[in-house]
Amino acid sequence: MKRVLALLAGVSLLSFSTVYAKGPHGGGPAGPKPYQGAGIGKEVSGEAKREAKQEKREFGQTVREEAHNKTRIMEHKELKEQKKEQKKEQKKEQKRIHQQPGHGNASTQ
Repeated sequence: MKRVLALLAGVSLLSFSTVYAKGPHGGGPAGPKPYQGAGIGKEVSGEAKREAKQEKREFGQTVREEAHNKTRIMEHKELKEQKKEQKKEQKKEQKRIHQQPGHGNASTQ
């Protein structure tokens, strides 16, 4: 009985695999479908490489722009500090000039 069941299972599997290998009814060759194969992988791979290059370019451009903005900000801060120092120096100079003897009004001379 076990042998008959094993033989029946083997025959049914064999028949199923031969029917499946022929493809869908209505003809057509068995085997891989037209959209499967190495060609599509190469196309996808090439497109992925182009996209990756473009992303790198865009990222590099973004980094350059941010660095440029950062240097502009730093230059602006330095310029503000220089102006601030100049104002301090001018105030010191004016204060020193006003404190010099003989530089007051006519009644004190």
